Amino acid sequence: MRSFYFENFKAGDRFRSPGMTITESQIIDFAMTFDSQPFHTDVEAARESIFGGLVASGIHTMALTFRLLLMSGILENNLGSPGFDEVRWTRPVQPGDTLTAEAEVLETTASTKRPDRGTVRFRYSSRNQRDEEVLLHELLESLSGNLLYDCPHGWHTVVVTSLRGNQQLRRFTMGKEILIMPCLDMQNGRVVKGVHFVDIRDAGDPVQCAQAYCRAGADELALLDITATVENRPTMLDVVARYNLYCGGGALPPLWSIESVESLEVPGLGEARHLVVLRPPQL
Repeated sequence: MRSFYFENFKAGDRFRSPGMTITESQIIDFAMTFDSQPFHTDVEAARESIFGGLVASGIHTMALTFRLLLMSGILENNLGSPGFDEVRWTRPVQPGDTLTAEAEVLETTASTKRPDRGTVRFRYSSRNQRDEEVLLHELLESLSGNLLYDCPHGWHTVVVTSLRGNQQLRRFTMGKEILIMPCLDMQNGRVVKGVHFVDIRDAGDPVQCAQAYCRAGADELALLDITATVENRPTMLDVVARYNLYCGGGALPPLWSIESVESLEVPGLGEARHLVVLRPPQL
């Protein structure tokens, strides 16, 4: 399940939950405890009602809508709600109906006192299997942010989830967004760490490191072969082929001449279109 924080949401965003079918026994069980009107609890009495049959309590429909939105993950970091506005039950919910919930972000308001949270106003609705609206209401949700650390001059870094893709690690400053591309220094097939390429130490397996950054939501990932130049060799073509990477950087003729790349056959790539090579004067 994707994690959503306050920073994820902006006005106009829409979300849709998976579906859930409501049964006759669920309608009766809920109503017997919380809303024991006869058209919710008694099949025979419900046939004589204005509904012509058993229908779910409106409170049940609201609870189911909230359950569906919880299943979608957008309320995972909910801190609570000040309340509902403009609740409307627009069509009865009957046994066998399959409901899906929808949420539209109307506005977001960052807390002026607590920088780690904010309030999101949603418009919630539920629809049945015929795409007929059965419930409509607005709800304020207080959601936690995911502030990782504060930096000078108003910089901060947060982990957010792209509403149209994977999680992304993003940095915001003065309202502008900068996407993050971590760079892994590579030596002898391992990730290494150092300062100005001095006092280098092993930092782990590149695949495991890449997976960790992927889970954290990096937009892209760069692998820097830090010893290719000093060892007078081209980059690790087996790694390029294995992971279908794009490869670029400075050229070191004759190892990285334009002519050599044009005729290069990298196992697993099929063609050299992934390779971008610049002669030193062009670089």
